[in-house]
Amino acid sequence: MRSSLVRLQPFLDAEGILRVGGRIKNASCSNDVRHPMILPKRSSLARLIAAELHITMLHAGPQMIQAAMQRRFWVPGIRSLVRGIYRHCVRCKRLNRNSQQQQMSDLPRSRVTSTRCFLHSAVDFAGPYNLKFTHGRGAKSTKSYICSFICMSTGAMHLELTGDLSTISFIAAFKRFISRRGYCQHLYSDNGTNFIGAERELRAAFERCINDDKLKNYFVGTETTWHFNPPSAPHMGGYWEAGIKRIKYHLKRALASVLLTYEEFSTVLTEVEACVNSRPLCYLPSDVNDCEVLTPGHFIVGEPLKGIPDPEMQVFKGTLHERWQIISAIRQHFWKRWRDEYLANLQRRAKWFRPTQNLQGGDIVVIHDNNAPPTKWKLGRVLDSHPGVDGCVRVVNLKTSEGELLRPIVKLSLLPTKGDIFTI
Repeated sequence: MRSSLVRLQPFLDAEGILRVGGRIKNASCSNDVRHPMILPKRSSLARLIAAELHITMLHAGPQMIQAAMQRRFWVPGIRSLVRGIYRHCVRCKRLNRNSQQQQMSDLPRSRVTSTRCFLHSAVDFAGPYNLKFTHGRGAKSTKSYICSFICMSTGAMHLELTGDLSTISFIAAFKRFISRRGYCQHLYSDNGTNFIGAERELRAAFERCINDDKLKNYFVGTETTWHFNPPSAPHMGGYWEAGIKRIKYHLKRALASVLLTYEEFSTVLTEVEACVNSRPLCYLPSDVNDCEVLTPGHFIVGEPLKGIPDPEMQVFKGTLHERWQIISAIRQHFWKRWRDEYLANLQRRAKWFRPTQNLQGGDIVVIHDNNAPPTKWKLGRVLDSHPGVDGCVRVVNLKTSEGELLRPIVKLSLLPTKGDIFTI
């Protein structure tokens, strides 16, 4: 007969308690240490002892609980027992910074569909940057911001300089953007107040144009659909946040601590735009005969914006129709390379590989707040969940003491249910 206790050489003492025989009978320590009491892992007594030690030791971690418990008791599989006690402690769970996770979702259709450049775009702000009005000593300075538009499919970027973060400044930058890059069908952004106000004003202006019979036919099909990320979810806009990071990388090295005028900074900004639109979209080719890499500039002007110009081009003398066919063939060649070289690199998930259990209505969670210590984080109850196409919940509605909130699950920590809590 096999048993996990055979190696311990257990015996019954005078009171009928099962103890460890072991090999340290000659040790100069108490009898409870030489011959600890054997307790089953699933017994209520073992769970209560571990829970009491956890509380009396000021909510110590699993290793300290295990060390203290093994001085008097021997529990087979004690590691899983103390981990369960620690994991289901409400106070430790509230102070634990580990948040909920869910499998990384599939890329949106706008990221994996070949469409006209900037037809699907994202927008974000960077700054502030100090500018001076004039040259010379004693010149006054002011703050400015960069409004960045990035194409969701090609990664091409368009940069506009604004004086502030107001709704009016953004609408002006958006008008300049669509005047030079074309109509934007879908626009993605975070939940900034300037973006929400701009979306409200643009939607009202569009409705006024639609109601006007003279302008109705002109504006049919030109409405921009705005998609907002949930509050406190910057990871859902990681694609355009990475674009902002690239802009700051070049500006930090180009400007250092130099204070520029508006014209000078605008010039530097267009140079930075050309640099980021000349970056490779995928790994550099290993073939020495294929020295041209695919860049966002290929989808804007047909070549890298910072590339070396061709030495001499022969003038094509065909008809306009033939020239258009050649241009279309070149554009199709770029999109074919985009599908073959760039799209395959988007297959892998960087993290969050496996689906986890979804949050459900009635679950009690701790709401993470970057502006407060963990002891001040608020509690919330899940009201509604918003599952994605794959059925995974990544955003939920919460009921708090101050009202309702919309939060991503990465900003939440699930508290143990009533049946999992150990009470003494």
